[in-house]
Amino acid sequence: MYALTAYILHLNDIVPGDFVADRNTLPKVKMPNRDSFVWTDPRPDTAAVPCMTACANPDRVTVTSTAEGKNLTPRTTGPLDSMQPR
Repeated sequence: MYALTAYILHLNDIVPGDFVADRNTLPKVKMPNRDSFVWTDPRPDTAAVPCMTACANPDRVTVTSTAEGKNLTPRTTGPLDSMQPR
């Protein structure tokens, strides 16, 4: 795997032809676009802050519906070909 990785990096002019990839040298390779992969997840549930005011009383929370019988999840049995939508 290291040799293949070194070869691909060399094909893309990221490392010289005599680069030897191993567990010590590979992490030191500086990828050309390394500073452009900054991403903040915009989904509100990923940065959720615990409710501290006007919280619902857990004793009063009830389940009003379930997913049972609503065909919301794929089947998990049978060959993959039979799991495709019809």
